[in-house]
Amino acid sequence: ALVEQQQLQTLQDESGASTAVAVPYQKSKLTRVLRHAFGGRCSTTMVLTGSPSSFSISETIGTIRFGQKCRRVRNRPQICLDLSPVEYRKHLAASERRQTELMSFVKALAGECRSLKTEGLRGRLSEAT
Repeated sequence: ALVEQQQLQTLQDESGASTAVAVPYQKSKLTRVLRHAFGGRCSTTMVLTGSPSSFSISETIGTIRFGQKCRRVRNRPQICLDLSPVEYRKHLAASERRQTELMSFVKALAGECRSLKTEGLRGRLSEAT
């Protein structure tokens, strides 16, 4: 139970961060089985049950706390598509076109920066004379 709590805490912390964090799934059989559901790329539904009996109140409270922690974990579900080689080539061609456009844009900006620097240097030289 302590291991699951640590793993859920790691997933809660990771959901707001931009960097990937290693979650210790191997420490528990339960979370190893559920690793794709906790913090993975799928939608997850958990059903937790509690007992109305006063005999098992501590288990019910523990279950409710576990459910609250699970609720704070945010997954990023994505559809996993298997693309054909033709579709991969289309995606690659589109990415290469985009890269070419961005490289030409960067070159244009670099040229504009150089021209502004030389104009600034000329303005300083003319002010000094």
